Amino acid sequence: MGTSAQVRPVLHDLKAGK
Repeated sequence: MGTSAQVRPVLHDLKAGK
């Protein structure tokens, strides 16, 4: 159940255009 924490930063990175 700790995947949500890793998925959140990933979505932010995609939005930032990293």
